[in-house]
Amino acid sequence: MDKLLAVVSEEPTDYFNPREQRMYAENTEPYENLETPEREFLIRDMLKDNYPVFLARRYPLEVLLRTYNQDYIDFLISPPKEGLVHHNECRGFLQDSDEYVWLDKNVFRAAKASADVALTASDIIFSDDSGCVYGLCRPPGHHASRNKMGGFCYLNNIVLAAFRLRERGKIVGILDIDRHAGNGTHDSVLGGESIYFSSMHVASTYPWDCTKNDFYNQSRGNIMVFPLGEDDKPSDFFGHYSRALDFLVGRNVDVILVSLGLDSSIHDVKLLKEVGSFGLGTEDFRRAGTILAGTGKKIVALQEGGYNPEFLARNLKSFLDGIKNGQ
Repeated sequence: MDKLLAVVSEEPTDYFNPREQRMYAENTEPYENLETPEREFLIRDMLKDNYPVFLARRYPLEVLLRTYNQDYIDFLISPPKEGLVHHNECRGFLQDSDEYVWLDKNVFRAAKASADVALTASDIIFSDDSGCVYGLCRPPGHHASRNKMGGFCYLNNIVLAAFRLRERGKIVGILDIDRHAGNGTHDSVLGGESIYFSSMHVASTYPWDCTKNDFYNQSRGNIMVFPLGEDDKPSDFFGHYSRALDFLVGRNVDVILVSLGLDSSIHDVKLLKEVGSFGLGTEDFRRAGTILAGTGKKIVALQEGGYNPEFLARNLKSFLDGIKNGQ
């Protein structure tokens, strides 16, 4: 593994900005959407100064239709209204954990650009001598399942990348280190062939706190879950992290896809208004990257959460440098 590359969309997705538009549903609190363009600009600035950066390819709609139904894609392209749309108006396309979802004319354009980044990263990883490809995906994807959206996610980028790699005969491991359970990924790959999924997430947060359903805190079949407690320490995380990697490497995967949720940082806890003290420091992300590189596997890391503007790019660079220096 000789180098680390980054993939970004052709243009920043600043045209998709729920916070700026400030369109709220009736009888709700102001919509505090942390998934804003500032996140992408901070990461882009960091990437261009530190790594080779490539523009994502544009994939035909047919690639998405291998995973998603046409009626779901049509709904995203032409939503029933703009702003916060209630669950009852979403024609079954919004997951049960969410009462509202943000929809406007830019949603599909942004989600498609994010998916193109993920697909490009999955194509590049086996096409040259790169050992790791990072994809700047905005919006994120791991809460979206097949034909359902939720949690700021509309298309599941990591699943699209995994399915594309499986089509090419690869055995795929998915490692999710976001603070929140990758419920959409869990639903999409459960019971599937040649794809293995492992997650470390705080068990009591989204989507569990909205549904009180322990489904995503349990292991089954091709899925191994390592739930974290609200007050766990980084040492607890790394114990689970090692076991998760052992699980994936033990399945002889050709590549490890990382749902890179940097909201697992200690810097995001208060911002997310979550209880407990669990959180990783900047150097912990470097350690996680170094350990991951030590598996000797090809790596595709796709951006999920991570919202603290002071530490987002810093934590990402720490993780990526850990991989680069550990190769």
